[in-house]
Amino acid sequence: MANGRSRALGVAAVLFERHGYDGVTIADVARAAGLARRTLYAQFGSKAGVLAAIADAFCEEFALALTRQAGGGQKTT
Repeated sequence: MANGRSRALGVAAVLFERHGYDGVTIADVARAAGLARRTLYAQFGSKAGVLAAIADAFCEEFALALTRQAGGGQKTT
């Protein structure tokens, strides 16, 4: 499901950006990602769970970028 999860999150992020959170349903995300609604509910629990997973993924990527920018977190003297 990792591939489907990534696809669902990417699709959901685009749909939320284009139509706003309230303008998108789980069915919209499932259809655009080529997944079953039941799969999304099993993976994320709700539309709010999808949004939370998008935010988590963004924060993780941001933290990794900061770590890389800071030289891998290693202090240099």
